[in-house]
Amino acid sequence: MLIFMCLAVLVGGAIPVQTAANSALRAQLHSPFLATLVNSSIGAVILAVTLMIAGSALNINWSGALNAPWWSFGGAPLAVIILMLAMLTMPLLGGVGTALAMILGSVGTGMLIDALGLFNAPQHVFSAQRAGGLCLTALGLFLMLRLYRFLGHSRPQFSLKALPGVALGLTAGASQIAQTAVNSELSLHFGSTIPTGFMCMSLTVVIILCLTALRRESLHPLSTIKVGRSFWILSGGLCGAAFLIVNAYLLPRVGAGTLVILNIAGQMAMALVIDSFGLFRAQKRSISVMEIAGLVIIFAGIALIKQPV
Repeated sequence: MLIFMCLAVLVGGAIPVQTAANSALRAQLHSPFLATLVNSSIGAVILAVTLMIAGSALNINWSGALNAPWWSFGGAPLAVIILMLAMLTMPLLGGVGTALAMILGSVGTGMLIDALGLFNAPQHVFSAQRAGGLCLTALGLFLMLRLYRFLGHSRPQFSLKALPGVALGLTAGASQIAQTAVNSELSLHFGSTIPTGFMCMSLTVVIILCLTALRRESLHPLSTIKVGRSFWILSGGLCGAAFLIVNAYLLPRVGAGTLVILNIAGQMAMALVIDSFGLFRAQKRSISVMEIAGLVIIFAGIALIKQPV
């Protein structure tokens, strides 16, 4: 169990790296669709090479996919939906608001998947212990996202105008863990997460190409990408592939709710490292005691939420 939890935290740490790479690509290409196209293509190529080299050793049951439920092939459409929802949410809620809404959507949906056994996931009872773990996680996120800075500056006012953004952000977050759940189900039929990841990323490339054609967006900017010594801007595909296949493997072993929070812990920890050292062109800043305390509290919440194998 400890190994699985460490893997989940580690792969969660790939998210800020992927975000930095995506942002750098998007700045060059001036298009989130083209940036996603590049990353998905790189991820698909990496997984294709992996299949060619180690395919026989993985004992993949290719025919098993024929018996998989139709919804288990929804990983690629969900990836595109997440991208589009995030794009729509950002102007409405801003960076912190979008991140918070997506996190809440992921955690809430993860707990729901566990409680009801949705997508054929293992069922876990929502106990008082898990509720306590959720409260600790929420407190940790409050400190790590530095939301306390917004208290006292102005009187909070509820606005109906924020509802569409909140709904979009929650849906994007819910789609993230739903994508992991459907990929996990398809992987069970393949007997491996590698072909699932390859299929998901390949279909994402096809869907993005179709959307690009419908938008009449030129592919010419792809030829102008400048990497130089900043090779990390092409690491988004590798990070995305790792996140996809590792989470699909871990979900039936640790539970959807636990997996989401472990990913968040890794994401927040890596974000602190990136900010502290100014990695990936991020503005270097000092890390506060409150942020470190928030991370510790999140891990305390994980200790309560985690389920035995």
